[in-house]
Amino acid sequence: MSIVLDKETFERHFRANHEYLWLLAFQLVQDGEAAEDIVQDFFIDIWRRRDELEIHHNFRTYATAAIRYRCLILLKDIQRRQFHKHRLEILNSLHEESPTTEEWQRIEQSDEKAQQLLTRLPQDRKKIFLDYVSGLSYKQIAAKYHISLNTVKTQMKRTYSLFRKNHH
Repeated sequence: MSIVLDKETFERHFRANHEYLWLLAFQLVQDGEAAEDIVQDFFIDIWRRRDELEIHHNFRTYATAAIRYRCLILLKDIQRRQFHKHRLEILNSLHEESPTTEEWQRIEQSDEKAQQLLTRLPQDRKKIFLDYVSGLSYKQIAAKYHISLNTVKTQMKRTYSLFRKNHH
């Protein structure tokens, strides 16, 4: 059984499911505006594709899966952007001055080398570094692992030193 989406059916599904889908998206992305954008984009996409779209089970099941997928894509995109932002901040801090365009190109090309360097870090140092890259402060990392702030600073200095030695 396929659902036909004429204007009346579409509006009925919108009214019946909008709040539920927004709550679902909000639970996943923890951002009201992003949740609303995801739900609105879903309904816009459904309306645009109504003539070719075939929904073989109930609309809510289809919509739930679609919203979860869209949230996952958004979260992965956010995570990727945060990773690259932090990576560039860290690499930038390795230089005493701002990198030139040529240096930025080298940084981009050195991504694989950076991954190899990460595998060489001792496990504890790697955890500290990855927590820092994911946005935790030195103080938060120290609290998380029940270690002193100086230990975190020392481990990060050693990590920076390894990156400096192998970056050029």
